[in-house]
Amino acid sequence: MDQLSASIEQHARDVLPTVTRVFIFVYLVIGCSHFLLLPDELTLPMSLLAFATFGYGVLIRYNLHRKVVETYSEHVLLSFVLLAAVNTLVHLFLTGELKHTTNLIFVLAVGGYLMPRNQIFYPVLVVVLLSWASIVATGQTDGDDLAHFGFEVLLGCLFSVFLQMLRRSQLEQMGDLEQSVDQLNQSQQRVSASESLLQSLMDNIPAGILVRSPKSRKFLFVNDVARELLNFHGVVGQSEVDVDLFDRQGNVLSQLDAPISRLDKGEIVENEVMGLRRADGSNVWGW
Repeated sequence: MDQLSASIEQHARDVLPTVTRVFIFVYLVIGCSHFLLLPDELTLPMSLLAFATFGYGVLIRYNLHRKVVETYSEHVLLSFVLLAAVNTLVHLFLTGELKHTTNLIFVLAVGGYLMPRNQIFYPVLVVVLLSWASIVATGQTDGDDLAHFGFEVLLGCLFSVFLQMLRRSQLEQMGDLEQSVDQLNQSQQRVSASESLLQSLMDNIPAGILVRSPKSRKFLFVNDVARELLNFHGVVGQSEVDVDLFDRQGNVLSQLDAPISRLDKGEIVENEVMGLRRADGSNVWGW
């Protein structure tokens, strides 16, 4: 499964609970309003259709956490859009009033946002448009009105396609971002594993080894032998350690005079003896 497909499926799972609640509320209101606003001959069929749609939403609402619903979240969203389109198209067919085309445009726009997968959205768009065209073609409609509402439908379709492409682009960007985050986490894990391996190798060397930062007083790596010699337990790698380096004559070495700084400058450092002073004042010699 490619990153885009994974992002689209995750998008469907994320928005499904919210879409379901809105779907239930909208069709509860629509079903009740049909009793108040529609003529008697339309009240029964349109109310039954609206409440059946409402019941389907309730059924999905109480099964959101079932595996089958989570697995087929995209198809559930598709069914919501199709049911909304059916309600609108039936209303348009029964009344013959082209003003209900506005509701159809709204359904298409919502579908464009909810279904960013091309192979799902465009067939739905074509089916809905063919249904609308067949309904208005069989009605007694003035030519000017038909042209006007046809232009509205065309604009609505363009808007829904724009939303579909916009949402798809957003999901592609989200997928790329998630992939970058995964790669960064993998890189950090590899770095941590390399550091752990280096520390393990150093701890198994029977000599005290210290690696000090050239820019601060912090020791980057200290093996177990050196910790015992200098009593660095619980300190190294977390904070700077106030330990002076000095030469054979007891002169304290500055950061610039330390061997690691001189190596960075390209100088040759061979078998140079240095001393470190423990917290108790005693000295430890090494090279």
